[in-house]
Amino acid sequence: MKLTACTFALVSFALVPACVDDQPEVGSTEQAISWGTLPAPGPTTIHTPVGLALDIEEGVGVPLQVRKNQTFYINQIDLRTHADTTVDEGIDALKATGDFASADWQSTALEDQSFVNLPNPDGTFVRRRMYRDARWMENPSIFFVEQLDARGVLRGVPVIVDTGLSQLRTDIDSFFTRRMRAIQWTNDCASKTDCSHAHSFMEEALVELRYANGPNPGFQMDSATTQLRVTWTANGKRYVIPVTQVANPTWDYGFKIDLAVLTRPAADGTYAPGQQLEVQFTLRDGSGKPLHPPGVLPTFLDYLTGNTPSGIQYWNVSEKVMTYYRRKHKEKQMVVAIDGPVQDTGPGRTTLDFFGQIATTVDGSLITATNAADGFFAEASAVPQWKVLGGFLPIDSPVTDRVTFTLPADAHPGTYKIAMKARRSYLGEELPRGSVISIQVGTTQHTAKTFTTGGCTTCHNGGSRPHLR
Repeated sequence: MKLTACTFALVSFALVPACVDDQPEVGSTEQAISWGTLPAPGPTTIHTPVGLALDIEEGVGVPLQVRKNQTFYINQIDLRTHADTTVDEGIDALKATGDFASADWQSTALEDQSFVNLPNPDGTFVRRRMYRDARWMENPSIFFVEQLDARGVLRGVPVIVDTGLSQLRTDIDSFFTRRMRAIQWTNDCASKTDCSHAHSFMEEALVELRYANGPNPGFQMDSATTQLRVTWTANGKRYVIPVTQVANPTWDYGFKIDLAVLTRPAADGTYAPGQQLEVQFTLRDGSGKPLHPPGVLPTFLDYLTGNTPSGIQYWNVSEKVMTYYRRKHKEKQMVVAIDGPVQDTGPGRTTLDFFGQIATTVDGSLITATNAADGFFAEASAVPQWKVLGGFLPIDSPVTDRVTFTLPADAHPGTYKIAMKARRSYLGEELPRGSVISIQVGTTQHTAKTFTTGGCTTCHNGGSRPHLR
């Protein structure tokens, strides 16, 4: 599926900006696309509003580290609770016990179901059933966020944000994205049509709020604050999130990606079919300080063990993400991709032999679209590389700031896009970022594609409107 909004269009892992059509400087960073209401690019101070991400798992707040006395606004709230059962009862355990039992479950309905395509190691399959329409999911509710010191004394004025109505968006909503649902996972179906003998089930309820519609209400972290108390009106629960304040952090808030093609083009600025391209990226904080030494990034093992002090994020293999339905923002894959020519791009038709390609890839990237099958070319590379993520190389293998693509021998002439997406989680701030550059292949003539879906604001406004930097 090809998305034609102002975020990235994702074509089998190939990322293309659908709203950027101006002539870029060849081989240099053209646009960086970000989401959410963010401060202006550049260094931040304690007075710069920074979006704060709050996480509550099974009724327990995930501890936060923040810059001391920083000014914040609530940009993201994630709540989750679950129950493991041995009987197929839908989501009844969530209604009877646990953190969401006191919420109003009336009108709950099964919305959709699907299976995970790949089987489990034992040959069984996983079924996912998504439930919506419960009153706590549909009706507005409020979160009160209070600062407390070590004695539990209130510091400052409470911050109030709301979920808004599920199906009606207004200009005064606190968040652009409001996703509340319950999911039943059947873990051991005999096939994609038979779950009658399954006996391993997991039920979970989730709240996902993100992309604040503005940096208000804002608040400054009091120097004595050691915890945040979060109260949710939908279930009447109070949660405590431990807070540690860091006086002089090593890096600034913010996130930028620099992209460049190191391979020199021909004298006329073009690249040729069949040519190999070396692409370099640099991840930086809002002040421009690199988040990693030149040529070296944390290993996948570093990430899995929490050893990424600058906030660099890789694929979160522990999250069962689903587009729209479950925590796609927590997937955190870092991917660099090329596709083109842009005038020929469209929906991908190729079924990707993912693990087969990983095992045989020469330049470390996966071909995700071909001229013969799709009418355009696309190739994608992961950071760390696919062979590490796929288990073909050790998880402590070195990770570099370079990826390699190979243009096909039958590459059509025109403008090609090279794009990168990544996430950074640092001192309470969670940021997605993208960066795009253009190159010319086989011609100096810039080419473009006109979409019929309208401008970015056809779908995106408020907190979801991308900021081009």
